[in-house]
Amino acid sequence: MRPFGTCGFAWLASLVATSCTHGGHPAPLAPKDVTVDTVMVFTADSGSTGQFPQIPDSSRLLADGSIRPDSSAGPCEQGSEISTQQWPRTRVPLHPRAAGSLTIHLPSSFTPQFFGAAQMVTWYGPPPTNPRSFPAHISLWFGQRERGYPMISIGGKAHQTQLHECRLRLADDHAIAVMLFAVAWSEPPMLAEHYLLATGELNPTLRIEVIATGDDSAAQSQFLAALRSIEVPRR
Repeated sequence: MRPFGTCGFAWLASLVATSCTHGGHPAPLAPKDVTVDTVMVFTADSGSTGQFPQIPDSSRLLADGSIRPDSSAGPCEQGSEISTQQWPRTRVPLHPRAAGSLTIHLPSSFTPQFFGAAQMVTWYGPPPTNPRSFPAHISLWFGQRERGYPMISIGGKAHQTQLHECRLRLADDHAIAVMLFAVAWSEPPMLAEHYLLATGELNPTLRIEVIATGDDSAAQSQFLAALRSIEVPRR
């Protein structure tokens, strides 16, 4: 059985562990090539837990355990070929200080679950074809938690195979920082997991943080397309 991954946010760890018992697969899409800025071969020994993503510049590690986004990262191109116009729109009520609601388009195969009076919402995909695969899911949460990308604890003999950062411009012209990375396991069943992390301000009173996982780069492309569709009240 592939080891579970848990999010660096303590309050989210139980959700991610729980979500791994559900199923999830994004709708098939033709993946667009991913530009890999850096590949760091970091292996966590079998039975141990490693912290991912691994970055070459340790000065970006912040006191709260998160990773400061690269301010020089270029625009996100992956997923730009995907149209979300036919995807259902979900309206997410925001906390009182932010006022109003956020909207996002996701494939109809994804089902939302709200947590903590919409301080967080997670979408789960349909059951995976491989029972040993992680479910595809994307989680958005709001408010000041960490200043950068969260670190994720991953168990087993895992190594990082992809690392790429970019700036994603949303529908209302705001931009958020995005990190894409992938982890593979070198022991049976030798599966891989692709991650998306994002962080940024949607307006002066609304900070968003994102973690998403899927089986391949097509899932990352789909999540990027969904994030591009986000619209929030202007402040």
